[in-house]
Amino acid sequence: QEILDQAVCSDSWIQKIVAARSYEVEKSEDMKNKEYGGEMEKLVLVGQAAPFKGLTLDEISRIAGIARLECYADQSVIISAGEPVSCMYVIGDGYVEIGGKMSGGQETTISVLTGNECFGEDSILSDSPSVIRAQVIMGEATMLVIDGEALKRLLYSYPDIAIGMLTE
Repeated sequence: QEILDQAVCSDSWIQKIVAARSYEVEKSEDMKNKEYGGEMEKLVLVGQAAPFKGLTLDEISRIAGIARLECYADQSVIISAGEPVSCMYVIGDGYVEIGGKMSGGQETTISVLTGNECFGEDSILSDSPSVIRAQVIMGEATMLVIDGEALKRLLYSYPDIAIGMLTE
C-alpha cells in the first residue's frame, strides 16, 4: 500500500485514475466508470501499440497523459495527402484505409489498419506533409490521438522514450 501511495503522489496520470474512482463529490457510477475506463483504455492502447511496446509503465503513462480518445464517423478523412499532420493516431476499434497516389497519379489503397495499429507518427516526427491519405472505413472508429507537439516535447524531455520507440 505504501508503494502505491508513493506512486499516486508522484504520477499525475495515476492521480487522475484514482480521482476518477474515488470522488469526494457525488457522481453517478456510470460517470465514474466512463472517466476511469477512458484513462485505462488510453493506457492499454498505448501499451499495445507497436511503437510503444518496449516502454516501461511509467513511460507509457506519460504518453497516455498527453493523449485523448476520439470517435470518428464512417468515411471521415483523418489525414489528407500533402497536408501537415499534427497528431499520431492509435486505432482502438474500427478500420482505417491508408491510401496514396501511384506514380501515374492513380489513387490506390496501400493497406487497411485496425486495432492497435498506428499512423501519422512519421509525418509529425519529420515535420513533413503527409504522403498518405487515412480514412475511416466500414463503420465508426475509436482512436487514441496523440498531439504531435506534445509528443515531441515528451521525447526531448525523456530521451529513454525516444530510444524505446526507435528500438521497436
